[in-house]
Parts: sequence; structure tokens; C-alpha cells
Amino acid sequence: MMKFETTKAIHAASVLARQEPHGTISRLRLLKLLYIADRRVWAERGRPLFRANARALKNGPLHSEVYNLIQGIHIDAPKWDKHFHNSGTRKVVMHDEPSPASLSEYEIKTLIAVSEELSDKDDWEVVDLTHQFPEYRQHYVDDTSRPIPAESIIDAVGRSQEKREILDHIGAAQQIDRLLEIAGDG
Repeated sequence: MMKFETTKAIHAASVLARQEPHGTISRLRLLKLLYIADRRVWAERGRPLFRANARALKNGPLHSEVYNLIQGIHIDAPKWDKHFHNSGTRKVVMHDEPSPASLSEYEIKTLIAVSEELSDKDDWEVVDLTHQFPEYRQHYVDDTSRPIPAESIIDAVGRSQEKREILDHIGAAQQIDRLLEIAGDG
């Protein structure tokens, strides 16, 4: 299980919201575009866009922590709320654009490219696209919410040969984060 990178997720969401009129994006579209961009970074760089845990649900894969931020039930929801609010039950509005400082130029370009490539597709066409991902098909069971392990994503994007190295790198990054948290508390 990966330790969620809240700040990077917020920055990534802001890049996608900025691509939409008035910074307003459907929850469904936001969740799917984040997953698709994350998957692309896994494929191209052998690492996630931001560390998060993926789940397979009826409407396709998503990052459960981002979904919980949007719903206001994640411990870091106040950080999310500084920049986004819900408009009804289906829209997310960016009301205070953060600087995407935690994202690399490559990551920002990837997010924008995914948004632009799918701009002519409606939300349900994007959902249908995510239903074709092998890791989703492998783990989804009707009317459930099941984890999609990082290992399955790594395999699905063609990085099986590097799986151990990739997972070791993620583990090392998480250990460094924990040490920095401990040092910051002291």
C-alpha cells in the first residue's frame, strides 16, 4: 500500500481543472483523467504521477484517496478544500489555483496532453476507455470496490521486467518521507 501524496494530487487536479472552462470539471472526469495520466507516467517513467492507491469500481479505476478528498472524508480534506469545492454532486470547482510546484514539467505536460487528447470525449466515453485497461479487467468484480495493486499496473503498462526495482524505489521514497515527517515533528 502506497502512502498518499496529497500535495501532488492537489497540484495534478489543479492542472486538469485549469484545462476546463471556469476551472469546473466533473468529478468523474477528474478521477478518470488523473488515473489515465498516472498510468501514462507509470508506462513512460516507471513510477506513479503521485503515490495513491488505485481501486476498481463500476465506473472504472480511480485513486481512492482523491475520491475521499472530493467527498471531504480524507484526513487531508482541509488541504483540498483550500483550492476546490463541490458544485452539486457531480462537479468540482477550483476556486483558488495552487502553484503546481510539486510537479515536474514532464508531469504537467502529461496531464495537459491527457486532457487535450480526451477533450472530444464525454465522461462516459472516458469511463469506457478505462474499462479496457487490463489491470481494471483483472480486478473488477461486479458491484464491488477492489484494490488494484501497483504490481498489476506495472505489468499492464509493460514494465514487468523492472517491477522489483520500481517497487523498491517507491518503498525507499516512502521511508524518506517518514523520516522527514519524524524530523519535522521533533
